Amino acid sequence: NGRPIFDANPGCGVTQEMVSKYATFEGPDPAYWVPRGYAVVNADIRGLWWSGGDATFVSPEEAEDFYDLIEWAGVQAWSGGKVGLSGVSYLAVTQWRVAALRPPHLAAINPWEGWTDTYRELVRHGGIPDTWFWWNCIVDAWGNSSTRIEDLRKETVEHPLFDSFWESKRADLEEIVTPAFVVACWADQGLHLRGTVEGFRRISSKDKWLLVHGRKKWAHYYTPAHVAQLNVFFDHFLKGQGARPPWAKARLEVRE
Repeated sequence: NGRPIFDANPGCGVTQEMVSKYATFEGPDPAYWVPRGYAVVNADIRGLWWSGGDATFVSPEEAEDFYDLIEWAGVQAWSGGKVGLSGVSYLAVTQWRVAALRPPHLAAINPWEGWTDTYRELVRHGGIPDTWFWWNCIVDAWGNSSTRIEDLRKETVEHPLFDSFWESKRADLEEIVTPAFVVACWADQGLHLRGTVEGFRRISSKDKWLLVHGRKKWAHYYTPAHVAQLNVFFDHFLKGQGARPPWAKARLEVRE
């Protein structure tokens, strides 16, 4: 339930009427999507909370788990056989990774502000070490587990330069062919902007759209008009209903 997090951050712009108690943090709200014929699946990362196995961060193993989840969802009795992905930040980061593996049942993605290259866009911007978000919000707060969690602090110290370790935490964007509605934000230049725009630019998808806004990420994701726009995208690519998204391939908000 993402409601308590939004309530604890009143400046985020997400109001009571925008999100139900069923919405996961930074993910689609079942209260909106289920009545419109969709099933919403939320899964914990392997190893976090009370799940088994070891927890890893933006890893090939995590992408493979996500692949299996998509393929499981695509063959359930309640499934139409086409799976779509949507979510903000880490829920977008993982979309880039799994889409590159091309799971057969994956039919549409909506990466909403998520980096694609962990080293260049998070750990070291232009070679400059990030000393706030990476260390405080990722390294020192990387989930809770009853088993083992990847030691990001130790790994970051051991790998100061880009190498095969950081390569393993970068999305293979050119391998992505899934239809994509990509959303970036001018206000998130310190974390998600570069990766999101690079993602749109480099993916091989024939059907892809980009929206760059200048608003608050959570509020923008849950604003009714934007949820309805995402609904148009998913209706077309997941349910075969309605026309292709009618908006321009790239839209940029120009701030005054």
